[in-house]
Amino acid sequence: MSYPLLPQISHAIGNSLAPSVMPSDKTTHNIPNYPIPLADHSYLANRELWDDYFFSGIAPESSRAFGEKRDQKTVALEFFNFTKPLSVARYLPKLGGPEASKLVDSFFDGVIPNEAAVNNVASHLRVDGMFNVNSTSIEAWKAVLGSLKDRPIVVRNENGVESIAAKDGKTPIMSINAPRDILIEDEAASDPQHWNGRRVLTDDEIEGLATAIVKQVRKRGPFLSLADFVNRRVGTDTELARAGAIQSALDSEDVEINENQNTDRAVDLEVANRFAFPEAEQGAMNYGAPSYVKQGDILTPIAPILSARSDSFIIRAYGESLDSSGNVAAQAWCEAVVERERDYVDTADAAETLPLDLTKAVNKIFGRRFNTISFRWLNANEI
Repeated sequence: MSYPLLPQISHAIGNSLAPSVMPSDKTTHNIPNYPIPLADHSYLANRELWDDYFFSGIAPESSRAFGEKRDQKTVALEFFNFTKPLSVARYLPKLGGPEASKLVDSFFDGVIPNEAAVNNVASHLRVDGMFNVNSTSIEAWKAVLGSLKDRPIVVRNENGVESIAAKDGKTPIMSINAPRDILIEDEAASDPQHWNGRRVLTDDEIEGLATAIVKQVRKRGPFLSLADFVNRRVGTDTELARAGAIQSALDSEDVEINENQNTDRAVDLEVANRFAFPEAEQGAMNYGAPSYVKQGDILTPIAPILSARSDSFIIRAYGESLDSSGNVAAQAWCEAVVERERDYVDTADAAETLPLDLTKAVNKIFGRRFNTISFRWLNANEI
């Protein structure tokens, strides 16, 4: 007899709600008379996937939504030839030596991607401006969360035919699949459109969410990895253990994005207290409906540019000269912008080499190379 992995959950990756059937400080849990442990599938999937895997966007473009159909190898060749960007427009090619055609040939056996493509393609991509999730700037979060504002998105009609939605000056919510082109705004939670429409966010809603996320970052950070940011805080603090930073921000009283949902459902405490983590039972009854904005929905469009660290740094230095009496005779200030590159200090180790497999001592100590992007002397009034 086969047993399912419980509790069963939809859209585990990117979401972070804790299962109520296990204690807040556990990600697996045994219950009597069930042969396999329960598992917090969101937590475990996020932990394994967010920092080790990504979608390059080098994929076959076969649907009419792309306009022009292209096979996977053509997508790769035109990208590395600087002819046509990927779906994630901020991914930029980094050839690192070989010509584009030779690099792409090394990634394919015929028209099928090979193991080299899976393991090495990341070392040939750059991102035009990663965003550090440890940021406590509300304006920065507003810019990231609103990056899809008035951008064309793929929608479908009742027959599943895809098209491009008209611009409306708002920011669309993008989930896993192309949504039906029916806007849900002020409808009551009982309206059927909540189950087959799509959401957009206003500028005010984005500002409220950005403010709430910054509060969560200050409360939970610093995050040491993307999985650390996405996941809930496993522990005895039930507030932090219930959900991750973005979901907790969405559920906060100051954020009105889901206010028309059934967020005020009454939970029978006598029933809830039978669960190992009763606080996890609180929330919207229609969680999972297209109208309910989840953490995973917020992460879907911005995931490609998120990082738990920065790769560009502004470094300022100060120097002074003293006379024979010890008085300051001259002062100088300078500023440099440095950027962490993909290559190691000693390029004898290829850029795609894992840290545990490095052969050069200097690379084991110093890691990746830093390049100086700009340098300037500063005036005293710039300090």
